[in-house]
Amino acid sequence: MVLEKEVPMTADILSSIYDVGLTDCLDAMALLSPFAVGASIKERHKEPLQVYALTSRTYCPGAIAVSPFDLLVADAREVVTKVARAAGTTATKHLRSVSPVISKCLGCVLRQLIAETGSIYICGATSAVSNDVVECYSPRTGESMVLPETCIPRQSCAFASADGRCYVIGGDKPPNCRLKRSCQTPIEYFEPLAERWEEGCPVRAAFTHSATAAGGGCLYLLGGLSDDGALNQVLQLDLAHGIWEKAEPMLLARFECAATFTRGRLFAVGGANAKGEAEAAFEQYDPTARSWSQMPPMGCPRFGCAAAAMGGRVYVIGGSNYGVCLADAECFDLDTGRWCTLPMMHTPRHRCGAAAAAGGIFVFGGTSGEKDLASVDRFDPDTGLWEASTSMISPRARCVAVAVPS
Repeated sequence: MVLEKEVPMTADILSSIYDVGLTDCLDAMALLSPFAVGASIKERHKEPLQVYALTSRTYCPGAIAVSPFDLLVADAREVVTKVARAAGTTATKHLRSVSPVISKCLGCVLRQLIAETGSIYICGATSAVSNDVVECYSPRTGESMVLPETCIPRQSCAFASADGRCYVIGGDKPPNCRLKRSCQTPIEYFEPLAERWEEGCPVRAAFTHSATAAGGGCLYLLGGLSDDGALNQVLQLDLAHGIWEKAEPMLLARFECAATFTRGRLFAVGGANAKGEAEAAFEQYDPTARSWSQMPPMGCPRFGCAAAAMGGRVYVIGGSNYGVCLADAECFDLDTGRWCTLPMMHTPRHRCGAAAAAGGIFVFGGTSGEKDLASVDRFDPDTGLWEASTSMISPRARCVAVAVPS
């Protein structure tokens, strides 16, 4: 049964989509059959349904659409949820700004959408300029959206996701920035729903070029470079209490390594040693035993690489070795304990970012050795093939990326 009080809200939402001309939402509406939208309502209420014709702004009894943009008038939230899911997160955020009525209706829908689809956040700078711009990338649609600026411009920073937040840690010391005058490593985090950055608890030491990963209620900061050289330090932030403490150091001191957390273990791979030489080292940390163990080394030494975990495998992508940017990638199977070589990427990438999302491994930016990259490659574990995805908004030579699920 269609309630009178629901009709104006539903009509307002659908008319606004049509009036504003949000392409993604219009396409989504065209894909949604009126019969699909209304079938569950009709079965539930056993009552005739109405069709709202957006073009003529009239209501028609029955189940015949007047145009491709006509939808059955049902519960407003059910209609807008279907449109939002088909259109994507970015289009839904644009639609939310149309009117207060729509914003109220879309509030919970947007939260559900973010929780279901997740996003990939991308941070980093060009080769010469620090950056305070972070992108939100949809692994489902390839759409990018610019987020509010970070409190401090950074390059070569660490980036992690935990508890639905996105954390940016440290970075190089760009000119005219308080990072340069600081004796600590600043941290800030982003709240996706509030859409703002907040300063977090800083690390009481200054260093750069660290790796980070999160899991088990902690955020880990590994290795790095200080005035004394390469570091083997491991710091962990208790996310529940906001307190930093020292963990057992890695077996090898290194900077520009990559890290990921999966199956209750923290993994550190690659990096450069105190002499600046690429390493093939692979280590595993057990948070319960508070100890590191040596794992089989990679087939190719590399630093400035990216890492991500999916399906019981640790993927390591790109990097540099002896001054050559790498296009190769390899993965470690945690069940068999063996490394295997993956097909080459379309482009060599040093200091790229990677994240596992939507059933694939996405690799962002970096430098090819000749230019800074905005391109994105996606590896499909099922087919074992790389495919080009939609590019980022801007090139990033010192790129880091994290998946932010629900």
